[in-house]
Amino acid sequence: MQKTDMIQATDILGNRIDYKGYKPVVFVANIANVHWNLLRVQHWPLQELQLFEPMGKPASRHGSGHGVSMRYIPKHIIHWLDTCWPLEGHDEGLSWLALSCSAVTASHQFNGFDCGVACLLYAEKCAQDMMKEDINEGTTQSDITNFRQALQRCLTALEE
Repeated sequence: MQKTDMIQATDILGNRIDYKGYKPVVFVANIANVHWNLLRVQHWPLQELQLFEPMGKPASRHGSGHGVSMRYIPKHIIHWLDTCWPLEGHDEGLSWLALSCSAVTASHQFNGFDCGVACLLYAEKCAQDMMKEDINEGTTQSDITNFRQALQRCLTALEE
């Protein structure tokens, strides 16, 4: 796909992405058709690609959390970011992958079926401009379960 095609991306409401603005962009990604993760592209106060994994940061990733593996972030998202939104104020050619971090350090999900609901809850918290640290510390399996039940009530009400 050419840059001219990629740059025409829109949000869920059909509005074109403002590449000159600082509004965060959120992606929900299915990993290997097994698990859902959420990614938030943060432009301000610092440029960062935040990975919200409901199961928490894998023990195999040590240190400060920067530099998440392509195993956890789809390569087409990195390609789109590097092409359409090249990093400013960094070494030329630096990829968004280098500015990625695990936003969830401990597991929030303790069952085998709530990863998608957890990502929707993370998306709601991101839309409320919550910092990654507050989302990490303020989210539990109970919150995810309550959110799933609230979604079920909303969907049931739509059917009536």
